[in-house]
Amino acid sequence: MPAVFVHGVPTTYRVWDRVRSLLPAESVALALPGMGAPRPDGFSATKDAYVQWLSEALDAIEGPIDLVGHDWGSLLALRVAGTTDRLRSWVGDVANGYDPTYTWHYAAHIWQTPGEGEAWWAASRASAPGSPGSTAGRLQRMGMPRDQALLVGAADDETMVGSVLDLYRSAVPNLHAFWGAELPRAARTPGLVVVPRADPFDDEAASRRTAERTGARTVTLDGLGHLWMAQDPQTAADTLTGFWDSLDRA
Repeated sequence: MPAVFVHGVPTTYRVWDRVRSLLPAESVALALPGMGAPRPDGFSATKDAYVQWLSEALDAIEGPIDLVGHDWGSLLALRVAGTTDRLRSWVGDVANGYDPTYTWHYAAHIWQTPGEGEAWWAASRASAPGSPGSTAGRLQRMGMPRDQALLVGAADDETMVGSVLDLYRSAVPNLHAFWGAELPRAARTPGLVVVPRADPFDDEAASRRTAERTGARTVTLDGLGHLWMAQDPQTAADTLTGFWDSLDRA
């Protein structure tokens, strides 16, 4: 059965390259529309549009699926887990994003503000590739190796900017306000919430509350941050295979 990986924002499917290379099982990394991939005509890039796109992408894959999401990919995966029977399991991080108390991070507030979000991204894109103000530079500061950061950051174009802004502006005030009531439906599928303890965008207590609401297990990763899969691909791969192996033994 395939493992299907979904990336976050503002990254691309290449964020999963090193982890996938360490897995013995078949896997595929999906590219969210508009983020390192074309944005189809008429695609609104809202949270609901991405959920529909992900659901349709999974329907095109044969067999039960082990779905793994990071950042927004995790938030979308958890929503899909509650709306489809196609999954064998799901794994996600930043599950605090579903907590009723969740407040979007500083950059998200800027992106959600018309004019300010466009100006923020214009300044970012004007920075030299790999410099501190560029997407690649920010990814490096979060622990992604330079070569991978430059590869992922190369997708930082007008299409991605527009898609990121549309997505974030569709999710005000937070995801709980839109999807929280249906969150417990994800409990019908075995889940794992990953909590990297050095992730500035996560809150362990809130992520554990989401895990409890969905019947998911929780695993903590000491010393790793938001880009845990890029910082320590071996630990990430071991965490995933350990979870999947436990399902096989159940």
